[in-house]
Order: sequence, then C-alpha cells, then structure tokens
Amino acid sequence: MQITQQMFESYLHCPLKCFRYRDGSPGQVPGYSEWQRQIQHEYEQLAWTRLCTSFAPNKTFWGNPAPADLQSHRYTLIGQYRISTADFEASLNAIQLIDLNVRGHHRETYAPLRFVVREKLSNADRLCLAFDALVLSSACGHVPHLGKIIHGQNQQVVTIRLDKLIAKVRHTISRIRQHDARNSPPPLILNRHCHECDFQLRCRAIGRGRDAHSIGRPARGGATGVGHASTAVSRGIDGKGSRATRQRARLCRCQRQHC
Repeated sequence: MQITQQMFESYLHCPLKCFRYRDGSPGQVPGYSEWQRQIQHEYEQLAWTRLCTSFAPNKTFWGNPAPADLQSHRYTLIGQYRISTADFEASLNAIQLIDLNVRGHHRETYAPLRFVVREKLSNADRLCLAFDALVLSSACGHVPHLGKIIHGQNQQVVTIRLDKLIAKVRHTISRIRQHDARNSPPPLILNRHCHECDFQLRCRAIGRGRDAHSIGRPARGGATGVGHASTAVSRGIDGKGSRATRQRARLCRCQRQHC
C-alpha cells in the first residue's frame, strides 16, 4: 500500500479517516474546512515568494528538477517538490540545501520545509515534517536530520531536529500497515477533529445509528458517549470559527506587509 501525505496526516487526527482516503471514499468538504485550506494555500504562496528573495534567481526552482540537477545540488531552494514511490507519495512545500557538520565533516543535503499559517505549531505539524523527511530520503539517498517550519504572520522560521520524530513516524506507518494487512480499519471515534473533516456527516450518521441500538451506560450528564462527543464537537465548531476569522485577518495583514 502506498501511504500518501494526506493519509499520514489524517491518521494523526483520526485513524479511520486515513482509511477513508485509502479507499477513495467520497466526502463533503465543510465550509469551515474549505476556508482553512484556502487560507493555508494563500499562505504557502506568500511564504514561498518571500523565501525566494533570499536566494539568487538561478538558485531556485519550482517543481521537480532533473535528477542530475538534484544530485549535483544545482539549486539551493526547490518548491513544490513531488515524490512518488511504491511506498510513499508526498508533495513537499519546499526543500532547501543546507550544510551539515557530521562528526567534523561538512556535507550538503536537502532538508524539508513546511509552511504553516497558524501561529502555534502542533505536534502533528512536527510529525508531518518528519514524514516529509522520510519520503525525501527516497530521492536523496539518506534521511535528513533537520527540517524547518515557517509559520505565523511574521513567518517565523523554526529549525527542528528530526531523529526522534522520524522514529515516531516509522511507528505510525507500521500501525497503518498493520491495519491494512488485517483489512480491518480502526473503529469509529468522534473527536474534536470531526467538525473540519470531509467525512463528518457520514461518521455522525453511523454514530447515531450505533447509539440508537446500544444499551450502553449513559455518560455523565445523561448523554450517550456519541451524544457527548457530538456536543463537544459542536462547541469546537463555534470556537474554531472565530479562530479562522483571526487567521484570515492575520494573513491579510501579512500580505500587506510583504507586498
């Protein structure tokens, strides 16, 4: 099974969602989620444009350069680099040539970059960067030890050591493959991610049906487990909506600053 970037990131939020994507199940993108994706896309374009100003034009490349140019390190910065192998598929925001000092020996290698519109990074952001590094190793021949995330209105650059994160990524990939080998997707669990998920309507319908036929003990407050989760999700939608508005405003201010 080929594990895509989308499947890996989805597994971090909801293991079942990962297998919905694997099976090509149709979903319905919520308005909030579509808005967030548009904000993220605009931020990626803005971050790439600003980053390119730090390098000579002949040292940047958009897309996949020729393999010989990649091996010879012709370009210092490469944007939207796509990798597809039998095991993995990913589209990296960017990769940058960096100089590493390994036991007193200097070596140039490409490191993954991710652009994240949010002001505060999550553990999932760091794990996705490590996944990018693992996929990048299939093209470069070795796993990068460092990666960078550019995030927030001020486009702060955070350098992250990847060794421990890559170990966690390998463990997560192993769990995904175990489910795939058994042909048994993870169980349905409603959580805070549901309000922005493409499959929220489908999962909630299944959850309500399961709850209607169960004789389980009610959760605190007299609600069932699913009902309690749905209430939490509803509260999350209200909170996330206001956060999305603030993110949009920050992006607009950022665009004005760097025009």
